[in-house]
Amino acid sequence: MVKCLKRKNIPVSKQTHERIVNQGRYGQTLEDIILEKWEEREFKERAKPILEKAKRIEEKHQKVGSNWAEIEESWHELITLVDEFLKELETR
Repeated sequence: MVKCLKRKNIPVSKQTHERIVNQGRYGQTLEDIILEKWEEREFKERAKPILEKAKRIEEKHQKVGSNWAEIEESWHELITLVDEFLKELETR
């Protein structure tokens, strides 16, 4: 067992422990590494809807005879989503 969080022991294999530690920077604690990975995961989860929206807009744009007003409206929605996401990141 490896002590990785304050007052909590999480059982992990030695191989997993070494893989996590080797991914970190010099002097970085296990807790820091785990928290960093957790934040990356949360960021990806929050960014996923924005990326999906962008993909849908691109697909609409590639259709022949697509309505430009629809595409422009979709882009404005996407920009609004991105702005909200960036504001949330600034508050963190």
